Amino acid sequence: MLLFTIITFAVATVAAPFPLPDGFPNPNYTQLLNIEKLAGGFLPNYRLPTSLSKNATTALQLLAYNEIFEVAFFNQLLTNITTAVPGYGPNDTAPLDRAQLIKNIEAIKNQEELHSIAANQFLVSAKQQPIAPCQYTFPVSNFKNAMLFAQVFTDLALGTIPTVQLLFAGEAGGASRN
Repeated sequence: MLLFTIITFAVATVAAPFPLPDGFPNPNYTQLLNIEKLAGGFLPNYRLPTSLSKNATTALQLLAYNEIFEVAFFNQLLTNITTAVPGYGPNDTAPLDRAQLIKNIEAIKNQEELHSIAANQFLVSAKQQPIAPCQYTFPVSNFKNAMLFAQVFTDLALGTIPTVQLLFAGEAGGASRN
């Protein structure tokens, strides 16, 4: 098992450093409009809180961290596919339509960027510490394993959202105080 772990990390993909070419994590107005266009959606249009409880702050920071992690993952996946890194070439992604696959992953990456920006805006408006990106290493070296890894962290993220919702609902306005 130890040898497998060492080999896995030896071939792991290192995500590109931030900021990304589209300006993420701090895009300007024009860049944000392009991110929204590629994501097929917009940043939420709601009044931001001026304060947050400790639990709400922690929950939002964890969500922001996860969203940035996902941005890094999908950005690297997109790069690996578009540059046909070994393990991500046309034969590795077959029978999927490669152009549609690239379009879908680009949309997902941009959606995750919006999620991250929204979570950090929420934190900043409440005078809490936003989450900054760091360098990530992903334990995958081919398309199939990348998809399996994406399934795991997506399941984990989706599994935590109800807990966050309960936290905010349970605090009945105390999670975000305006």
